[in-house]
Amino acid sequence: MPSQGNFETRTARAGMADDEIRVFVGDFTEALVKLALQRVTQVDIETQSFGQRFDQIAGVLDWSDSDLLARAGIEYGWVEGHENPHRTLMHPAFVLDSPRWVFVADYLGISMVSDKARRVLMPNLVRRRRPHVEDAVLLAEARTLNYYLHLVQESGLSGDRIIAYAGDLRTHGQGQNDSGRIGALGATVAIRDALEEIQPGVITSVSGTMPPKGPNTPADLVHLIGMTGYEAPRAVLLKSHRAIIFGSDPDVAIIARIGGGGQYSDAQEAYEEWAANRRRPAGERQAVMHQSALGEVKTATDASNLHERIGLGSRETRQEVLATRFLMMALLTTDIVDPAREGRRAMYSPEVQRFQHVFNLYYVWGYDGARTQHAEHWEDFKAQLASWCGLLVG
Repeated sequence: MPSQGNFETRTARAGMADDEIRVFVGDFTEALVKLALQRVTQVDIETQSFGQRFDQIAGVLDWSDSDLLARAGIEYGWVEGHENPHRTLMHPAFVLDSPRWVFVADYLGISMVSDKARRVLMPNLVRRRRPHVEDAVLLAEARTLNYYLHLVQESGLSGDRIIAYAGDLRTHGQGQNDSGRIGALGATVAIRDALEEIQPGVITSVSGTMPPKGPNTPADLVHLIGMTGYEAPRAVLLKSHRAIIFGSDPDVAIIARIGGGGQYSDAQEAYEEWAANRRRPAGERQAVMHQSALGEVKTATDASNLHERIGLGSRETRQEVLATRFLMMALLTTDIVDPAREGRRAMYSPEVQRFQHVFNLYYVWGYDGARTQHAEHWEDFKAQLASWCGLLVG
């Protein structure tokens, strides 16, 4: 199963037609939306829980003692006429009574003050357990906290609304991480399936949860990620005694132990050794392990940003890492992989040719038959994987 053609020929096979781009972006977006909706639903549950928990303690709080309230910086006018002042303002009882300390973190959470600022302005209130300091110290910080809580109150909002806002913001911010996780798992599926075609039964050990065999659409992988007990795949060990590491920086590493350490006993041992050495200079890593290939997986689906993503796809050249570098990337348009295009766009520039092999993630993932439709590309991928892993074609 020899690799066919030079870099330009192989890379040109990775170009996607417009309808293929629409299919992949649609499938990928569906998976991301499903994951986001799960999180939005969880935010609603957290918001309702906040109100219920705080309402349960509201009946035992005395909001009529203006002197007591003032010790925590609360003016009586702030609570007068408010049906649920406890949903916005922190009563001094929460810092004076140890059993109530567990609620302090909730009030910090609805203050709109960042984590970093909290640690500077309220260093004792941020502690999980009530610190052994004078009450006056805690009340002073409570006055600071209630100042910001009153700003929330003045805006017409209450704690449950802030909880919902923070949750929605967190959900939005996780979108890019979700994209990376799903795409990386799709790359894992591609590598696992290619290995089984090259040499059935070649995988001897797995660290983490490997997706079951089957179509494994983006939505299928989202379902898997959400299952109880799921652990992202970390590594597989092969009969050739080489290991494939799935992780970050780089996304894929194909390694073998060298020297007097013997062979890896299982995939987890290989993963731990890689994790302990991956930040060392490549020359030092090569003293304990052979690096056949290191790969990047790019799953962003913004076609207009292709050149930037390629240029920043790897921070080191293949000479620096002393290994073959390869790229598995979603959305490779026919335009960007056309070697004859005037100007020879970014894919063939010296900056990008730190990658010796470029593969279309959608094609090798192959959940909807793309491997068959792009058989030459799939064979290119398997040929290189077999070479990097020291495998004989079965």
